[in-house]
This record gives sequence, structure tokens and C-alpha cells, in this order.
Amino acid sequence: MTTHAPKARLIPTTADRFQQSQGLQNWADRENMKVASKALNEMNAENSTVEELESAAHKAFARRAMAVNAISAIKEKIEAIEEQIPVVTDFMKYRAFQQQYHSLSGREQQKFAKNYSYELAQYKELLTKIKEFFPDKTIPTVKQLRKEQTKLQKQYAEQSAVYTESKKEADRLARLARQKRDSEKTVQRYLQNEQAAKRKKNQLE
Repeated sequence: MTTHAPKARLIPTTADRFQQSQGLQNWADRENMKVASKALNEMNAENSTVEELESAAHKAFARRAMAVNAISAIKEKIEAIEEQIPVVTDFMKYRAFQQQYHSLSGREQQKFAKNYSYELAQYKELLTKIKEFFPDKTIPTVKQLRKEQTKLQKQYAEQSAVYTESKKEADRLARLARQKRDSEKTVQRYLQNEQAAKRKKNQLE
């Protein structure tokens, strides 16, 4: 985030060709002033120091990371409910056959078992899945599952919005911090160039 590569180019007026030509030096000074002026404006564009911008960017990145974790956890719950709903739906349907089977006895029960062997087999298969999904034996209704699904989907949307907003803010702050740091270095290089050029000019005189 704090890596920077200054793009502003200053003309090194310490070169002999500038020292020997006043017109060339005046031109270079004007160009360098433009670069330095732009850098100063960028430095003052945000009323915060580089450190403050970087700190704020880190906090925004942290919010984004928390949102990522929340999104992952919510997504896992949504996927679990999506798997549970059809199982609970079918379980409730075939449980009626199992209940009717247990309400009978003797030949009637045997006849029912023969006529509805598929339904009874499906019930047993689904019962195994139900026990895996709900080990506490508390089976929610499909309506309850869909209500929870809607709630989770809303939470997912909210956290996705937090992720998008925090990422955008983190990128903006990091960019401003890089820009401000680059601008500071540009101004520093400008001042160093001016001092070096004056020293060389004094030496030549």
C-alpha cells in the first residue's frame, strides 16, 4: 500500500548546459516550478498527513477483511439451508406414510408396507439425513427455513455492501497516501536541485 514510484520529472539544472545558458536555465526553472507547484497542490489536497491517510487506509482494509469473513460465514449458512429445504420438504411428505404405517397392525400393516414400500424406504433414507442436519432432533419447518434464508440473504447483501464500500475507501486512501508521499519527495527533490544549482553557479562565478 505504501510503495510509491514518483512520476513527476524534474529537470536537473546542475548540468553544464543549463549553467552556461541563461535562457535554457530560465526555461528549466519554469518547468520545474510547474512540477513543484502541482506537487504542493497535491500535498495540500487532503487535510491529513501521509501517516494519517495510511492509518485510515489500514482501518478500511481491516473492515473489508471482516466483511469477507462475514460473507464467507453467511454464504456457508445459506448453502446449508438450501440443502436442508428439499430434504425437510420430502421428509414431511413421506413421514405421513410412516405415521399411517404405524397406525395399522397385522395384515393391514403388511399390505400397506407392500403397497408403499418406496415411500417408506424414502422416509428411512431421509430420516438419516435429517439426523445429520439436526442432531438435536429439533426439525424446523420449511417456512422457518425460508424465513431464515431470507434473513441471511439480507445480511449477505449488507456485508457485500460493506465490502464494496470499504474496498473503495481503502483504495482511495491508499492512492492519496501514495500521491502525497510522491509529492513530498518531488518537492524535496526540487529544493535539492535548486540548492545544488545555486552552489554550482556560485562555484563557476
